[in-house]
Amino acid sequence: MEIRAVQVMLLLGLAACKSEPKPAPAPAPSCSAEVVTDRGSFQATAQAEGDEAREKVRKRALESACAKSCEGAKDKADACRSRCLVDIDAAKVGARVKCHAFPKGDKGATSG
Repeated sequence: MEIRAVQVMLLLGLAACKSEPKPAPAPAPSCSAEVVTDRGSFQATAQAEGDEAREKVRKRALESACAKSCEGAKDKADACRSRCLVDIDAAKVGARVKCHAFPKGDKGATSG
């Protein structure tokens, strides 16, 4: 009889453990960039590494999108990427960046 009571208590304990919902992990902070040039639209996403600031992740996303826009260009890749970033700052090339899941205190730029 005692074994039966122990079995029932174990089953009830297991049932209670299974019914507790586990919280979903928070999404990792990231930025998505889109660069629009005369060769088309190029997109890239950069994930934050550790507690990396929004501005650094934003810059990496833009650099990756610029690198994609430079694939197949006649210029050297490094020169093309540098010119792309300068053209973005000078508003000669269109760019948009959206960042997600950064801490509320991290108020870096989210677009432009």
